[in-house]
Amino acid sequence: LGGAGVARGYLGRPDLTAERFIPDPLSGEAGGRLYRTGDVARRLAGGELDFLGRGDGQVKVRGFRVELGEVEAALLRHESVREATVVARDGGGEDKRLVGYVVPANAGDFSLTALQNYLREKLPAFMIPTAWVVLEALPLTPNGKIDRRALPEPTSAASGEEYVAPRTALEELVVGVWAEVLGVERVGVGDNFFDLGGHSLLAAQVVARLRRACAVDLPLRSIFETPTPAQLADALAGLLRSESGVQAPPVERVERVGPLPLSFGQERLWFLEQLEPDSLAYNMSAAARLEGPLDVGALERSLNEIVRRHEVLRTSFVSNDDRPQQICESELTLRLNVEHVLGRDEQERQEAVQRIAGEEARHRFDLTKAPLLKVRLLRLGARTHVLLLTTHHIVWDGWSTAIFVRELAALYEAFSVGGPSPLAELPVQYADYAVWQRGWLRGERLREQVEYWRGRLAGAPPVLELPTDRPRPAVQTFRGGRHAVEVPEELSARLRQLGRDEGATLFMTLLAGFAAFLHRYTGEEAVVVGTPVANRSRVEFENLIGFFVNTLPLRVDVDGGLSFRELLAGVRSAALTAYAHQDVPFEQLVAELQPERSLGHAPLFQVMLTLENEPAEAASFGGLKLSRQQSSTGTAKFDLAFFVKETARGLEGELEFNADLFDSVTGARMAGHLLKLLASAAADPGQKVSDLPLVEEEEERVLLAESKGEETDWPRTATIHSLFEAQAAETPSALAVVADDEQLSYAELDRRATRLAHRLRALGVGPEVRVGLCLGHTPRLVEAILGVLKAGGAYVPLDPEYPRERLAFMLKDSEAPVVLTESSLAAGLPESGALQLCLDADAGEEGGELAPLPPVAPSSLAYVIYTSGSTGRPKGVQIEHAALVNYVWWARGAYLRGERLDFALYSSIAFDLTVTSVYVPLVSGACVHVYRKAGGHSALEAALEGDRAEALKLTPSHLALLAARDNRGSRLRRLVVGGEALTTELARAVQRSFGREVEIYNEYGPTEATVGCMIHRFGAGADDRVHVPIGRPAANARVYVLDERLRPVPVGVAGELYLGGAGVARGYLGRPDLTAERFIPDPLSGEA
Repeated sequence: LGGAGVARGYLGRPDLTAERFIPDPLSGEAGGRLYRTGDVARRLAGGELDFLGRGDGQVKVRGFRVELGEVEAALLRHESVREATVVARDGGGEDKRLVGYVVPANAGDFSLTALQNYLREKLPAFMIPTAWVVLEALPLTPNGKIDRRALPEPTSAASGEEYVAPRTALEELVVGVWAEVLGVERVGVGDNFFDLGGHSLLAAQVVARLRRACAVDLPLRSIFETPTPAQLADALAGLLRSESGVQAPPVERVERVGPLPLSFGQERLWFLEQLEPDSLAYNMSAAARLEGPLDVGALERSLNEIVRRHEVLRTSFVSNDDRPQQICESELTLRLNVEHVLGRDEQERQEAVQRIAGEEARHRFDLTKAPLLKVRLLRLGARTHVLLLTTHHIVWDGWSTAIFVRELAALYEAFSVGGPSPLAELPVQYADYAVWQRGWLRGERLREQVEYWRGRLAGAPPVLELPTDRPRPAVQTFRGGRHAVEVPEELSARLRQLGRDEGATLFMTLLAGFAAFLHRYTGEEAVVVGTPVANRSRVEFENLIGFFVNTLPLRVDVDGGLSFRELLAGVRSAALTAYAHQDVPFEQLVAELQPERSLGHAPLFQVMLTLENEPAEAASFGGLKLSRQQSSTGTAKFDLAFFVKETARGLEGELEFNADLFDSVTGARMAGHLLKLLASAAADPGQKVSDLPLVEEEEERVLLAESKGEETDWPRTATIHSLFEAQAAETPSALAVVADDEQLSYAELDRRATRLAHRLRALGVGPEVRVGLCLGHTPRLVEAILGVLKAGGAYVPLDPEYPRERLAFMLKDSEAPVVLTESSLAAGLPESGALQLCLDADAGEEGGELAPLPPVAPSSLAYVIYTSGSTGRPKGVQIEHAALVNYVWWARGAYLRGERLDFALYSSIAFDLTVTSVYVPLVSGACVHVYRKAGGHSALEAALEGDRAEALKLTPSHLALLAARDNRGSRLRRLVVGGEALTTELARAVQRSFGREVEIYNEYGPTEATVGCMIHRFGAGADDRVHVPIGRPAANARVYVLDERLRPVPVGVAGELYLGGAGVARGYLGRPDLTAERFIPDPLSGEA
């Protein structure tokens, strides 16, 4: 392959680069190169190519390019392998599967499991053979090479495609546990746990059973690292031989003599309830629709049997010396009344159900009074009822809901036909767990777990700063909203497959996607996501209702340069290590780590991910069909929470958001962006995280449309001085410039500027010739500006107060042949070889009628203003007439709106702040009032004291001076603010100082965009953020917020600001390198 697309070569591999990238002998171009692909092809009669395969042992597996030699080399490095080869065989469809053929060094000691584990450490998953054949010797050709045609077909696969029965007692134990937990009839010793539908929650159940059966502390990550029964049995055998597993003490029933302690989790919720007694954040609600003939008596009896079985549902919480304790009632009876829901049709009745369900979800529990559970039965028809269930989280969790439904189904089926309870008595209760937890989780075990989290969370930001619609309130109200994240079935399948391919669970895959989304929204590289874990690590806890769930603050390190696949590998490793340290309760962790605390946000993390794959609930029982209905408390515990539920159809997601921070439309937009990112990652996990798109095409079109200012007509063929000349002709006698006791009419200013222009022309000034201006604040300053422009030149403002060194640089860099100055300032100018023309000493000859001056093109340079450079070297920004005219024409309409308002000129002309103050009034028939420092007062103070201007352009720093004055009675009507960020507080203070609503415009624009390209009119009532927005694009401007790949970022997401349109500068004077770096082609305008 040759041409413009050929790569530079392989990084750090000059040998391989020389081998694969060769000179092109056929192009006829000097320096042309070819890349040797190793692919074999043939040309067809029609000119197309037919691909025949690889010529160098390179194949495609699952879309990845695999060098068979690299896999063989890895095999041969293992001490148990004497010879090896790898071939690609058909794997169904167009895909290939890798088959490994090995000759053991010692057949008696050879372990295929050990070899596979070794490869997992050395190679990506897609490069590991999925089938194996062990041979005594590799077949050879007469030439001594491997005869690949003679290699036998594999008869079994390591993935368990063919059933292999257990061979040892431990394998039989593992197979039996898997079959029970996974709900499958037959498990082979080569079957992969996750291929059979396993996930982290089921893995925890497997571990709990094996811990009890073998009396060893089997870590959860063992299921991930040894995911087949054969491998897991080996790991168990190792633990039994080493006796290294420290088994937790058994859970025993404690005597019910007086109050009992709370679990750590319950204690945290109790304290939160004391701080916010009216909060609904920890209410849990559910609504179940029951279709069929309902026996209300059997249902009530079933509910009361569940309350009898589960002591926690008869428990209340009291304070004893400011410490909470739990008290269990020996008996408690629920009364279930049938409430008829009226309505003319099904829709009305359903709306009534939703309203009642919302009321129930917002029920306020008193923790001192049992039960902390409330049920209501609504009758919609003879065969249709809705059961509403509301509980407090202190006695309930998500797993408890599944237990409740499962037990309700079993009990109702029995009681509705007059039978006894079919459920076995529970050996222990939740209070026994609370006592056990406090007795076991302490001392060295607690310290070891806390130290892991201390190290893991070190350096992570205490608050994840998402782009919010409003500032965070001082106290969290827990108001929330939710938006559905509709995950298509195809995407659900792709996400599951991606996890399986990478040896990760669905949860890990979703966490990687959520973390990537948060990274893209915030720019943070350390993202901490809270996630609940069932925390039912013992078999005794699996059937108990209660608050077992623990929360892990999972830190994900996200580098935008990583591929999504690499990010997922990091997430998998981090999650497995975190699971091994999940016993420490979150509340204990907070107490030990002592993070920054605030009533405005949760500690350690503010975003959460929850994957709901609790035990399945019964769908029908006792002639009833049960279906869940959505209900919500309208609360949110965190800034953002992503809830995902696994169903038979795929994944159902919801994005919950803090309504104090986000509007509903923002929540919906974030849900869409998250889904887009997940879909992109699943489609191509090799993409960089920074490249994963967030916005759909339609949203991008809207973003681009909003990035463009109104396209308006403006005098494209005019120059800025020709606009002034037209105004002078229209209002010749009107005052144009006033300073102290001197004033100039439009006609006089035009005449003086024209006369100066002729003098400059005589000195060689013309188009593209730069003229220095070093003048004080007098009418001569305005005259000089217009004179240079009329001559066709470009002025270079030189502030007399600048250091000589800076002035010397500007004069040398600009190569100005002429400097216009005054006698009092000339001596302070550094020597540059430029001709100094002192306007106060040499006014020139008056003369008679002056000849017309040559026209100046709109593309000619108007001025060069120097701005600070990052290296300390100032940069000369070149602004053409066309850009300047576009800005002034827009500003005249935006700020004057047809009126004639006088402006004050007080600031240095070395800043483009003055461009507005000079040109806007002079092209509209208004007056420029010039002020200078005098009597210890700044020029701005003089302008404010003079009080002759009606409009003022200034910075927020200057605005603070204005806010400190009593401006009642001032003539000022409009303030244009630019150059710095404007706070809402300062803008409001200024308006208060006037005693009326003076118009304040926040204008944004760097010098490179010709003064200003965005505008926002401040509104005291509407603007409630810390900073006043910079608004929308000015006329004929384009303002993009883009990511690193120059793609529009979503609303609310930070990106770099790119400016385009008519106001963009020509570039930096004499700096082609910097100009090429900062001024780039616009890929989004659609313009050539």
